[in-house]
Amino acid sequence: HNRGHVTRAQFRQCLAIAGLSYTQKELEAVEAAFINDNGFNYRRFLEWIQPGRPEPLRYNILQEELKH
Repeated sequence: HNRGHVTRAQFRQCLAIAGLSYTQKELEAVEAAFINDNGFNYRRFLEWIQPGRPEPLRYNILQEELKH
């Protein structure tokens, strides 16, 4: 279910695929800021790195469509 979270491993895999360079300390700081009981909150992270109006979650759109 797409609720704006991925696992820590998925987040780290995304960083590796993107070829981003960071220190272990930087990684731990970002994870500490964006990981909660549900995992890594990538929607909050994306809003942080690129502020603006976030796109609605596709999951929520589909739920609303099913109600009608």
